[in-house]
Amino acid sequence: MYAYLDPKHATITFKGPIDRVEFSIDGKLFSTEGDLAYDLARTRSNGRAYGLDTTLLGNGSHTVSARVLFKNGTNSTSTAKVTVGNGATARSIRVYTRADRAGSVPLVDARLSGKVAIHLAPTTPIANSTVRFSIDGNVVSTDTTAPYDMAGTAANGTAKLFDLRTRTAGCHTVKVEVRLPSDVVVVRVAAFTT
Repeated sequence: MYAYLDPKHATITFKGPIDRVEFSIDGKLFSTEGDLAYDLARTRSNGRAYGLDTTLLGNGSHTVSARVLFKNGTNSTSTAKVTVGNGATARSIRVYTRADRAGSVPLVDARLSGKVAIHLAPTTPIANSTVRFSIDGNVVSTDTTAPYDMAGTAANGTAKLFDLRTRTAGCHTVKVEVRLPSDVVVVRVAAFTT
């Protein structure tokens, strides 16, 4: 998805020269753009916009806001509704008990034991991005190629299994941070119990 602030069509009262534009998705700051193009996912050095991989958003309705901050200290906001419909391909944290990733279930609220594969699904690549996994606040791995497996991917393409027996019994949290080429970071979090 490509989204940008178009001064000709925005519902903004312009109050002088623009300092920067803060883009939010569903009320959370997504990016800040100071380049004249004012692109949601930021602008490449060649002037072209980065596209936003909508599989990083949940399916359904989202609110995209552009808050324009003017050099005189005032601001104005324009908001639009967008609907994402990626079907089953929306990005989510999933868990598997098999290295071949068969029989996955959402990691959220899962009760787990032994060795498992924790993965950012689907297995399709996110162009030029870095995916970082952490568990309970500690970084476990960083990956730049799909498939994105928390414990890494074996040479034969199967997932390496993460041994949960190294964790104390109780609730744990996995955080997946996807750093896009524009330096925007999209985060997914899921809690599970051992």
